[in-house]
Amino acid sequence: MTGSIQLFLRENGATVAAGDKIIGIESMKMMNEVKTPAAGRLSFKVRLGQVVNRGQVLAEVDDGATNQTNS
Repeated sequence: MTGSIQLFLRENGATVAAGDKIIGIESMKMMNEVKTPAAGRLSFKVRLGQVVNRGQVLAEVDDGATNQTNS
């Protein structure tokens, strides 16, 4: 399934907590929110309006280890 990045709920480079909502994706006319898997510094890997696929890396959270947020 594909979706389109509609909004960023946090700023690139922000410090986030585990479970924070960070991205809004529209798919099949429904808005879905993506949450962070861990606390740390947020780095988006997509841009507004970009079409993304299931499993694609949307953002990374630098918590001293490697954690990625996938669609």
